[in-house]
Amino acid sequence: MISSSTKPAESSKLKVIAGGSISALLDELSPQFETATLHRLSIHFDSTPNIIARMTSGTPFDAIVVPNDVVRDAGAEALLATSPVDDIALVDHGVIVRAGAPKPDISTPEALNKALLDAKSVAYLSASAAGSYITKMFEHLGIAENIKAKTRVQARPTQIAPAVARGETELVVSLTNMLIAPSVGMTSRTSHTD
Repeated sequence: MISSSTKPAESSKLKVIAGGSISALLDELSPQFETATLHRLSIHFDSTPNIIARMTSGTPFDAIVVPNDVVRDAGAEALLATSPVDDIALVDHGVIVRAGAPKPDISTPEALNKALLDAKSVAYLSASAAGSYITKMFEHLGIAENIKAKTRVQARPTQIAPAVARGETELVVSLTNMLIAPSVGMTSRTSHTD
C-alpha cells in the first residue's frame, strides 16, 4: 500500500505468506517496496500444503502471493477478502540435468516418458502445487509406479536444483524458476497454467 499523503506514512510490518517458487522475485522487490512505502515486509515462503495449514491454523497474515491451489482450498479461501484474486505470474515446468551431462529429449510426451524411465534417479518437490502437477503427469504418462522407486523427493524448493548439481539425482523436474543453480543445465520447458 502506497500512501497518497505528502507526509511519510507511519512504518508498519506487513506479514506476507508466499509460495517458495516466487522467493527470488519477492526478495528482489521487497527492498524497493519498503523504501517506497516505509512498510517493512515479513515474508514466510513455503510449499502449498504448508501455506494452507499455516493460513487455516490462525497464523496472522496481511497478504498472500501463492499458487492458485491455495485459493482453491475452501478453508484458505474463506480467510481471504472478497475482492478478486489476480494472477500475476505464469511459471513453466522444466527438466534439468547436471552441467555437461547429455540433455534428454523431452519435446514430446513419448520422449519425456523415455527420458524419465531412462534416468537412474528423478527428483521433484512432491509437497507443492508443482509436485502435485508432476505426480499427475507421471500418472498420465503411465509411469508413476516405475518412477516411484527412483524418486528422490526434495523437502524444500531451494534443495531442488542443488540436488542435481551435487550429483545426488540425475534429473530434476520442477518449475523453471526453481531450476537455476550453478552446475546445472536446463533441457527444455513446458507451459502449465493453473
